[in-house]
Amino acid sequence: MNKNQKTPFYNRTWFVSIAVFCIVQLLFLFVEKTGWIPNVRDFDGKLLGKVTEFHFFKEWFQFYETQWFNLFTVFSALFVILQLAASAVKGISLKWKG
Repeated sequence: MNKNQKTPFYNRTWFVSIAVFCIVQLLFLFVEKTGWIPNVRDFDGKLLGKVTEFHFFKEWFQFYETQWFNLFTVFSALFVILQLAASAVKGISLKWKG
């Protein structure tokens, strides 16, 4: 690809990540409101169970009634934020180089 050509906005990796994150959140809302929640194991006594029992997690990250959805939302949001930061650093470094 030529240096003068720019990647389309919708084809950038961070945009795709945000779009997938939003679609998954809409799916979680739909599944939780309709009651079609999959039958999954509880977290009791495991590492992820201990994470969901933290006061900070209970206080700030209770988007859904299902712990699996809350945990997946937090981890995927962290992934998207890290990808945005990496993309911003890459963009800034490319602009400084020329």
